[in-house]
Amino acid sequence: MKTAFLICFALLNKLAEGSPAALTLSVPVSPVVARLHTDALLPCSFTGGSPGVALETESLRVSWRLNRTVVASFDGAGNTSEPGLGASLSEDELRRGNASLLLGNVTLADQGLYVCEVKYNDIGGNGTVRLSLKASPVVSIKSRLVSMGNESTLLCSATGFYPAGITFTWLRESIPVTSPSTGPVHQSSEDGTFRATSTYQFIPTSRDQNATFSCVVKQRAEEPAIREDFTLKFRKHPVVRVSPLTVVQDGPQTLRCEIDGYYPEDIAVSWVIGGKEFGAEGAVTKPDGTFRRFEYHTLTPSERDQGGAVMCRVRQEGLEQAVSQEIHIMLQDEDTSLPVAAKAAVAVMGISLMLASLLGLGMWWSNRDKRNKGLTVSGVIQPARVVVGRKAVLSCSVEGRNVQNVRVNWSVNGKAIWESPLSRPTLSPSQDPQLTPMLTPATPRATKPRGYKIKTRGPFQVKSGKESVVFSHISFVPNLTDHKGAVFSCQVSHWGKEKLIEKNSGKLLLLAEPTVSEIRDLSAVSNPEILLSVEARHFHPKNIVFRWSCGEQDDLIPASASTEVSPSQEDEGYYNAGSVLRIQRGRLGDLGFRVRVIVDHLSLKEPIRREVTSLTPGIGGRPFVSEIATSRVQLGQAFTLSVGVSGFDPPDLAVCWLRRGRDAPGEERELADGLLTWGPFEDETSRFHSESQVSFTPRCIADVEDYSFVCRVSHPTLSEPIGICVL
Repeated sequence: MKTAFLICFALLNKLAEGSPAALTLSVPVSPVVARLHTDALLPCSFTGGSPGVALETESLRVSWRLNRTVVASFDGAGNTSEPGLGASLSEDELRRGNASLLLGNVTLADQGLYVCEVKYNDIGGNGTVRLSLKASPVVSIKSRLVSMGNESTLLCSATGFYPAGITFTWLRESIPVTSPSTGPVHQSSEDGTFRATSTYQFIPTSRDQNATFSCVVKQRAEEPAIREDFTLKFRKHPVVRVSPLTVVQDGPQTLRCEIDGYYPEDIAVSWVIGGKEFGAEGAVTKPDGTFRRFEYHTLTPSERDQGGAVMCRVRQEGLEQAVSQEIHIMLQDEDTSLPVAAKAAVAVMGISLMLASLLGLGMWWSNRDKRNKGLTVSGVIQPARVVVGRKAVLSCSVEGRNVQNVRVNWSVNGKAIWESPLSRPTLSPSQDPQLTPMLTPATPRATKPRGYKIKTRGPFQVKSGKESVVFSHISFVPNLTDHKGAVFSCQVSHWGKEKLIEKNSGKLLLLAEPTVSEIRDLSAVSNPEILLSVEARHFHPKNIVFRWSCGEQDDLIPASASTEVSPSQEDEGYYNAGSVLRIQRGRLGDLGFRVRVIVDHLSLKEPIRREVTSLTPGIGGRPFVSEIATSRVQLGQAFTLSVGVSGFDPPDLAVCWLRRGRDAPGEERELADGLLTWGPFEDETSRFHSESQVSFTPRCIADVEDYSFVCRVSHPTLSEPIGICVL
């Protein structure tokens, strides 16, 4: 670095013979830049006295000042400095004309303009030195947790840097995805350094699962950039299941909440019963890296007798609304299908009839509004997973003192499914309430959508004979056309009243499990790389994950897919997608080599796995040979055996047919007569297929039944022929 020097000349009061007439003092013009919390040296040198003769320190005076405060000085007798400043001068260096100041463990308070003043034999000079400090940022990724298919935010933090100028750039696979930006900068109150953050918002897809993201921080043009590489962690939302759905008298009174398939581990789980929340157990890690957790709550006698709704609620960071499942406690006898409430129902009914005869119909009619207001309708309970093609059940409960007088109707997307009659139903006390539908179907006002089954059970006594509850269930087999985003409504009204109490379900999130193909080889034999492909079809919703791995035996390591086909939507609303992995063809020479792909989708309880080895037919041009097809055995007519060979490359293929005696397996005779071969033909994947057939006319049944027949296929990719046998 070029250093300019300020040269100070001072006339001597006395000119000694042979001595110079001036004191020369040199300091750097450019600021001295030091790193925060290191030692800093402020240069200051001078010349005076006779050349080559050491200076006499008794005649020397040196001082350093910062903002008019003396931080270090030398008075000819010794070195002094201000306590706690960590500044010092070297007496040995002073004799050589070096008055440089050493500052230890500099902080931002040490920055500024220093004045170096030197006097020798009462002739003096001074110069100024500016100290500037810098500190490199500490870069860290504060948030790398994202949700597949949802807008997610990555957060990069830079702390402890000085001065304030800084830029952030986000990279994906070393390719910039944002322009350099500064981000909000804040100054620390503790040491005066700065901190800043930068965010990158995007919608993650399956392509981002194994991608390397980077946060690059640049402070100054002359400083190297600091780069922090990382991979994403994908958030998986929990599935909540509560059991049992029924609490029996004198039976188990403990409820279990299973929270399954979530990531990361940090979630908040609570039981909500009467406004109170109860705590938790630990989580266990599943093989796929997600977590499973169980929460238990033992019902107190008062909670059991009270009945009503019990909810298991799960909150997770990044999830706008809590995931929960609500059940309704139904108290029934453990040893019989007849509820305890039903045994007392006859007595209660008799008493009610006596009271009715005394009080009269007018009293009953005047209190109808009070009775109607006593109805409590639960929310629509819907399953956590609704899978296309599998039965789904939604339920709703009505609780109150006169639930036998209510109507329960169901509708989907505003279209009525079932409507109960307007006439009051009658129940015989001898009838089993569990086996008798409370409502008798009548002609609905609107056309009933097909494929729904409604069952209403009750009333069941739940509170010391004062209140009862009715349960209504609707079951159906969902399809994407009719039920994607569908909202079901449970509508409850009292007999003789037009006022409705309506509870709606949330929008149904329909899941359709993907159909996953076997792994196929798409490459030509001449290609040094093998292209392995897998397809997933007919799934919903859109997001799907392909995870490839390959290696020897069970020691498989993750591999990044070279190509992924983004999900495309069919006319019916389902999606199709695919993924391709490139590997070197030479790796197939290892007998233990295998490739695995795991396909994961929200609809799957367990991921689907597909795997191939170096010996799998169709991989690397190896032929796939079908089972042998045979015709019926009829005397005097040709008996035909045929086999198909496909997926091979190159087209060089040899097929021969053999007949073996059952009693003498070593005896083989080639069936050359009646041999027909079609192909090889090239298909759309640039592979070949062929068909071979052999026929002969048996003279007796023993010509067929006493022999086994073998088709032997030879190909350049096979170390030994493939033999297919039929007995």
